[in-house]
Amino acid sequence: MWARIRRPGFRPSAKAVSMLARIVRLVGLALLLASGTLLVGSPGHAGPNWLLAADAREPWRAALDRAPAAREPIMAFVCLENQQLTLLMEQHTFGHIEVDKALRDFLCVRVDALAAANQPFLDAYGAGRKEVGFQVEPGHEDFKVEGQGRGQAYPITLFINPDGELEHMVYGYAKPEVFLQVLQQVQAIMGVHEKLRGNANDARALAELGGLYVELQRYAAGRETLTKALDLDKNNALGIGETAWLDLGIAHLADGQAQQAVEAISKHIGAYPESKLRCKAQFLLGGALLASVEPDRLAKEALTAQGKAAEAAAAAKRLLDGQRQAEEAWAWFEGAKGKVPCEDTEWAGYSLGALRELRAEIAYGPVADEVEALLKEGKPDAAAERLRAFAQHQDAQGHKDFEGTDRGCQALYYAGQVLMKAGKRAEAVAQWRKLADPDPKANPCAASVWHDRAVLEGAAEEAWGAFTKEVDRLVRDKKTDEAVETLRAFAKQYPGTERAGEALFHAGEILLKAGNRAEALREWRRLADKDPVTNLYLGTAWFDRATEAVKANEVP
Repeated sequence: MWARIRRPGFRPSAKAVSMLARIVRLVGLALLLASGTLLVGSPGHAGPNWLLAADAREPWRAALDRAPAAREPIMAFVCLENQQLTLLMEQHTFGHIEVDKALRDFLCVRVDALAAANQPFLDAYGAGRKEVGFQVEPGHEDFKVEGQGRGQAYPITLFINPDGELEHMVYGYAKPEVFLQVLQQVQAIMGVHEKLRGNANDARALAELGGLYVELQRYAAGRETLTKALDLDKNNALGIGETAWLDLGIAHLADGQAQQAVEAISKHIGAYPESKLRCKAQFLLGGALLASVEPDRLAKEALTAQGKAAEAAAAAKRLLDGQRQAEEAWAWFEGAKGKVPCEDTEWAGYSLGALRELRAEIAYGPVADEVEALLKEGKPDAAAERLRAFAQHQDAQGHKDFEGTDRGCQALYYAGQVLMKAGKRAEAVAQWRKLADPDPKANPCAASVWHDRAVLEGAAEEAWGAFTKEVDRLVRDKKTDEAVETLRAFAKQYPGTERAGEALFHAGEILLKAGNRAEALREWRRLADKDPVTNLYLGTAWFDRATEAVKANEVP
């Protein structure tokens, strides 16, 4: 249990904004909202004017031939005939009057994904007859994912510039408002490309192009273009750094290059302290600082598991230093002397929510040490009370500043586990029932993952009686394998719960009693696994009992 309690990391509740996992999505959402893109028309238009085959050639060949001279971009809709998502795109999205207006600036071609004649085109642009890796973009929730990182390949919408280069791909169905946003961004990119045809070293145009790439989540292209723009304007004579440094920071952060993101965002803040983008920059800085010490969090976990105390302590110090820097970045939104910067912006809301979570995260480490010491002294009631006190912690103004945070809710959940491990089942169940209350007024953790865990614990407790009766019957009937499978099925249905741990331990006991020592040991070894990622029962009473059982039954 305590390996799980002490596991560091910034894990947000559903009530607060996590900068590590959600930061880029939030930025994308904010950019979408800030763009002011609204559909003022209505669906029902006939749709785009599809370019038809010319001179017995495929439409895409005609489009590629015509585009360079006409300087018109191509929108190629690669689809399967009569497929559901294809029909949705054609009727709901392409049929919208505002989308149709925007498409008039494109050469529109419809490409049958199954036609052999179209394969050269599809293969050239990475849209051939195969499953393709993808990132589901905002608004594409209807796109069916199949397996890990793979998906249903069609429809795919390709945007190709007049020189035949692929600019963007949209996978699956896109709602009209989302597709219109993409069309406008692609149109803007095409306009910048035309500027650069006259001067490939136009720093302003490059900075604009890089920003558009970042908006379309083409982060590698964005980084390359923005870096070139900033190199061309090293003295900031053109002033492009105000947006370019921030866009570059977003691109770095999105691709997991946290330290480079910190440097880019810090350069923006240093050069433009009064910028109208300062609120967004400060928000991003906190997230980048926190992400930059994620390797230290992982190192601390690994070194602790390996028993390397000194190295683990060094990693923990680096982690804490980074967390404190992120705290300072977001604390900027609290202001000083009654002046609250960015109070009326979404960036303040995001940052203050994240700040509250981060402060709870920082405070949790010492509390975990204190709880561990109390348990070693045989004081489970005091340990559970300390965890409850953490969740109810009040600041100087009397606000319960950790209430409802991820760590606050986690503390309440683990208070139940402390009591359960001490054999105080009734008190543990009572603790979890409070946490399982679905009323957000009575339970600040009602929207957290720990509420769900508590509900699962309660469900496992209620189901346990019937399962054990069935297992007892099977054992009496000498159906050992069925009894063991029943217990394993219980654990699978209620993973990570105390009763599930008990079920797995009991499965080992049944196997041993039936004379199957090797299989019993395998069951217990899984339960005694010290890997916190693979073993949900690490630190529980069942981990301890399985460890003892392995030692007692291994052949010397």
